Amino acid sequence: MKIVIKGKKWKKLVRRSRDAALDVSELARAGAEAVGRRAEDAVSRTLEENQVRCLKKELCENAITTMAFVSLAENGERSFTFARKPGADMFLLEEDVKEEDIRESCIIHAGSCSLSASPALEATVRAMKLGHEMGKIVSFDVNYRNLMWKHVEKP
Repeated sequence: MKIVIKGKKWKKLVRRSRDAALDVSELARAGAEAVGRRAEDAVSRTLEENQVRCLKKELCENAITTMAFVSLAENGERSFTFARKPGADMFLLEEDVKEEDIRESCIIHAGSCSLSASPALEATVRAMKLGHEMGKIVSFDVNYRNLMWKHVEKP
């Protein structure tokens, strides 16, 4: 449901998918603010260069682009801070998930962040359910971050 940009590693993953002759698509949301516009331009360019179909190109006017800031401690431990109150990724709609797009895919992948708030929760469930019903490979990245879930108390 979402591509996380991690510099050169992300670009390598997209290129490897293309080189393996996989038909790759992405369905995500970026905010319409300056960061979102720049990120969308860079992502769109990289995806286009590597023959990845963008299924939702419109920027979200209701929220900022979700960003994760990662701090690395001297002992190697990572800590995360998120700019997502709300984030554009939370505004992915159930109707954005098209049966024809799922049918044309071979793998449906989502991460737990998209389950943390509606309407993205329903869109994610729809995509995963359709993929399963159509016999697609369905994968899920359990990448829990309690800061992203409203109903979880902070430790």
